[in-house]
Amino acid sequence: DTTGNTVDSTVTVGNTAPVLASVSIDPQSVYDGDTVTCNPGQVTDVDNDTNFSYTFAWNKNGVVLAGVTTQTLSSVYFARDDILTCSVTPSDGMDSGNSVLSAPVIVLNTAPTLSSANILPSSAQIGETLSCTAIGSNDVDGDTVTVATTWYVNGSLVSTNSSLSSGFVGGETVRCELRPYDGINYGSVYDSEIIVQNTVP
Repeated sequence: DTTGNTVDSTVTVGNTAPVLASVSIDPQSVYDGDTVTCNPGQVTDVDNDTNFSYTFAWNKNGVVLAGVTTQTLSSVYFARDDILTCSVTPSDGMDSGNSVLSAPVIVLNTAPTLSSANILPSSAQIGETLSCTAIGSNDVDGDTVTVATTWYVNGSLVSTNSSLSSGFVGGETVRCELRPYDGINYGSVYDSEIIVQNTVP
């Protein structure tokens, strides 16, 4: 009998790319002025790799933000009503997995603010007309701000006009409340209070 030659064969097991389960944007409620973060979820790797790197990309209104590859995105790149998504590509150092896209988030309207409210004159007497001045009106979205005015005397609502010229006497407490409005949302209430001075006989 004749014995044949032994043939050796070597099989190289290739690397398998990692699989990223999900991607999310934090926070979910985004406003102009915020910084948002693109967070990769759980990664699985059949080769038992545990060290992964990620490549990030951002989209605004369906268009890739060219050159923006950071995990975070500042509000320099977005404004109210923009729709943001981010995508993440995982890598195990040898191969890159498939990119995963986040759910979209919409940049919300930011309510307007005031610095303070101020009743003038501050030492009012009966018969004088009081005005309530809004100081430091601001809207980060650039909206026009209007202000709703409410007047109270000794805690009772007396007027929603911009000024108050009657309904109070000396010794009573007059308070005005201002609430800024940008056409979409009302801001917080700002108030000012005085005690009406007695008229000198």
